[in-house]
Amino acid sequence: MIQISCECGWQWTLAEAAPIKRTMCPTCGATLSIACAEELPEGGGAGDFDSSLKILSGHEHAGERIFLGGVAEITFGKADDRTIRLAEGQVSRHHCHLKRLDFGPSRWELIDEDSTNGVRVNGVRVTMKRLEEGDVIRVGGCELRFSNTPTAAAAGAPAGPLSYHSRSDGPRCPSCAQSLASTAKICLECGIYSETGRPILIAQGRDEDDIAIRAEAGIIVTSMVLWVTPLPIPLSSEAFGRSKPYATWGIAIATVLASVIFYIATRGETTQSFSGSQLMLWPEGSGRNTTHLTADEADEILAEMDARELALLKRRMDEMRGQVSESQLERRALESIINDMKDMIQGRPGHFELYQLVTHAFLHDNSSLIALILHLGGNMLFLLVFGARVNALLGNVAMLILYPLLATGAAMAHLLLSDTRAPMLGASGAIMGLAGMYLILFPAHRVYCAMWLRVFVEVFFKVFTLRGFWMLGCYFLYDILMIYLASRRAGDAHGGGVAHWAHTGGAIIGITIALGMLMSRMINCGGGDLFSVTLGKYAWGFIGKPSQWAKKALPAKVVA
Repeated sequence: MIQISCECGWQWTLAEAAPIKRTMCPTCGATLSIACAEELPEGGGAGDFDSSLKILSGHEHAGERIFLGGVAEITFGKADDRTIRLAEGQVSRHHCHLKRLDFGPSRWELIDEDSTNGVRVNGVRVTMKRLEEGDVIRVGGCELRFSNTPTAAAAGAPAGPLSYHSRSDGPRCPSCAQSLASTAKICLECGIYSETGRPILIAQGRDEDDIAIRAEAGIIVTSMVLWVTPLPIPLSSEAFGRSKPYATWGIAIATVLASVIFYIATRGETTQSFSGSQLMLWPEGSGRNTTHLTADEADEILAEMDARELALLKRRMDEMRGQVSESQLERRALESIINDMKDMIQGRPGHFELYQLVTHAFLHDNSSLIALILHLGGNMLFLLVFGARVNALLGNVAMLILYPLLATGAAMAHLLLSDTRAPMLGASGAIMGLAGMYLILFPAHRVYCAMWLRVFVEVFFKVFTLRGFWMLGCYFLYDILMIYLASRRAGDAHGGGVAHWAHTGGAIIGITIALGMLMSRMINCGGGDLFSVTLGKYAWGFIGKPSQWAKKALPAKVVA
């Protein structure tokens, strides 16, 4: 059996063939794992694993101690077949490896495999280096410290029964009722702190420096148009999932293609003269087949008219000048044109159809190329950061059902609560619904954000993290504020051209669906949901005990 010791003195005993090679110390909460590039025979791990690497920085599992064992070379790199996989941007697929030189105490030699960025030990680049106690190794952007620590067996500790941690007559886990060690603070089987019942968050960590490097070029380009960010811009999330978000990727691709085709097809056309505009969401009566226009309606029509129609309007105004007061001339001329073209207007887009409740979510601002890029790019960023996480947790079939439901709900909120008669397009209502679900399912997971300011040619930006509830709370409150201000501002019934009611309605619907899924126990968020994080063991009456989900827990892995 393999026996290793945590820095706090807790001992971990497991068989050589045990499937789980990573655990968390129930006493201090440290993460411990085993790295061995071969299958050990029974008894082959006794007295081995007396050397370890502690991940200091630059990796999603910073703070973890990896115990090294076996005779085979332990490899590092991005490739999936590496013993210790490091997915950071500066790491090569086959970066380096550790070669064992001796046992008891173990001696290891680090060998570079002609990697692009090389390997450094204590700040010095090396091609081959025999490791000594305390050496700090830098592989790409990841730092690890090497140490020789006697195993529990080598230190003379008695070999206990096969277990992931020692049991005693200590406190019992409030979820699974198993007896814990007398000093234990955590039940590993349930993944909770035994006293409060609050979860140990499971997350797919990210390297903040790597995210900043990857985002820099995009921020510099975007800042040429959007020179300051009033709200944090999400870049990535640490929330976990069980499946690849293929549905989200497919929705994103379909939306980009549809939006680009829509933009190209409407060049040189007015909104109402292009038949594809019927795919937008048109409120009832937005066709404006009337000879009595309000000032707002006239302004909306004027904004949509092309050069040919404006020239026709000018000629009609010249004909009517002297017959109508100057203050009313433009509106009366516009009403006259509409009256003359009544039959044509009847056949134009501008009337509501049921399919628009979904199709509007696949189209984006076509007023200009810059507007399209900002509108489409912003929505797709939110979709991939938040929607992909919800997709990965719930599955692809559920996502394909949820997305049109959220789009429909957001559209209905816009139709019922907004008093504008302008058409609506864009995926933001459906995406805010997914963001609302993320808020309930992953409120405490970290979201990597960026903010920037461009001053002439200089761009100042910062990448930082916020908890999900802070990040999304900012956007939800912003929409509520805009709705309030729009209601107080005469002549701005639709909030400056932004469908804030669709955003808010989508978010409320997403939150409601997520709460329903949790309370009906349809899904398992690994303890990261809003109920578990805030209420701990008092949430179990709503969502069930963690022990009920034990068999469905995410599989542990040796490497990230």
